[in-house]
Amino acid sequence: MEEQLQARAGSSNLQSLTVAEARMWYDKPSDPAYPRMPLDLRWESAQVLSDEERDYVVVPIVESLMVFDGDYQGYRRLVISKQADGEPTGRIVELVLKEQVRPASEVDTLARDVYRRHIDGGWYTDTSLNGLVAFYNKDNLFISGKGYVDGVATEDAWLNFTLESETPYGESQRLSCFKMVIHMTTSATDVMVIPVCYVYGGSENPGGYGGVGSNPGGQNPGGYPSGGAGSGSGGTPVNSGGGGFGGNASVTQIIVDPTILNDPKANCIYNKIANNNNFNLLLNNFRNTTNYNVRFALGNVSPFTGTTRWNYNTRTAEVTIDASALSYQHAIWGAVTFFHEAFHANLQQHAISTFSNFELTTWPKPINDMTLQELVASVDASAAKDQAWSTATHNFMANHIQIMADGLREFVQNNYPQTYAQIGNNPEAYKALAFMGLEGSREWTAMSAVDQQRYRNFMNDFVTVERHDCL
Repeated sequence: MEEQLQARAGSSNLQSLTVAEARMWYDKPSDPAYPRMPLDLRWESAQVLSDEERDYVVVPIVESLMVFDGDYQGYRRLVISKQADGEPTGRIVELVLKEQVRPASEVDTLARDVYRRHIDGGWYTDTSLNGLVAFYNKDNLFISGKGYVDGVATEDAWLNFTLESETPYGESQRLSCFKMVIHMTTSATDVMVIPVCYVYGGSENPGGYGGVGSNPGGQNPGGYPSGGAGSGSGGTPVNSGGGGFGGNASVTQIIVDPTILNDPKANCIYNKIANNNNFNLLLNNFRNTTNYNVRFALGNVSPFTGTTRWNYNTRTAEVTIDASALSYQHAIWGAVTFFHEAFHANLQQHAISTFSNFELTTWPKPINDMTLQELVASVDASAAKDQAWSTATHNFMANHIQIMADGLREFVQNNYPQTYAQIGNNPEAYKALAFMGLEGSREWTAMSAVDQQRYRNFMNDFVTVERHDCL
């Protein structure tokens, strides 16, 4: 049957649904632990889109994004349908796409299509999509997201926001402009920064965001928790190694570049972790000979938040923290980047000192080193050759995540006492924090969606109590 866009009271297909039924489902209270932030839903403009199986009620959300850079457009729709048992269900569909403005009817249809594929357990494919597709429950809690390149769903993605400015808008509204950061993670964490503005009614701040230069406390401008933020990432297997865990050679010098020393925030974070027991454990095992160095610098490595690249000429693991990413991250999340890249430097040096390269498939067998044995074993048989090193190191780091989790617990305890008082010594919380940047690892993907969201909530908890930068 030909699909139709029509505002009507049901249909003759298997799962009919009226706008009134959809609204009744939406208005029903859900989890009291998550107070619902009000949405400006335009029920009077709701449409019913039908296919052979069911009706889909598509409701416009007024606080759709207004993007001023000319490249991206943002749209939000509440889409509701019936399940096989006849009970309604629904999602908020968020689209941030690099394109010209779509007519409202096309947005309705696209939101329906991506939602339909989502509830069937997959991701929608359309060659016109470039950007982000994300889903939230009716309480505006983030569920999942994907980055899209030429219509192909590629990487897990989520959003964070930093408030840039607020100005009056009309008689009783305000225009709030944010730096929207799309994080897309597989074996590394990419970051896309897009300026966006929302119009809010009244004077109450619905977002609960932090100040400029820090993460907004895990809330986006709509006031609902976002998915967290990926911190450091490894680079490509050719240019970035991982460094070794418990290596057999040494880093004779830990070099701090002037770009770190001259940046107050980067220098503050580094000084606080320089005496961190577990941070040093990632490096101190390699001080006994004169063969290798590690260098920490600040630079532009976008779309990564951090990279570790091996310099064969100077025998140095060159860690570069992205200056732009660090500027808007909370200092706790910035510390995760340093830990993550130090672990990469560790694994990188270990591989170089043993086999002089990162080509795992060329290493002679048997390998009489437990760390390197595990690196090789952690590569999936299906992994592309050019992803083998990155896949192996991130799987290894996730499997040995406790060294980072313990180090981050020490960092929070020593520098953010109110945050530590609230979170306490909960080992799961610090493990979740250490997983930032490892969302493409086998350990992460083996988690249930519920556990992944629980970990993302932990990540956000670290930036909601003390929102000041590194002091």
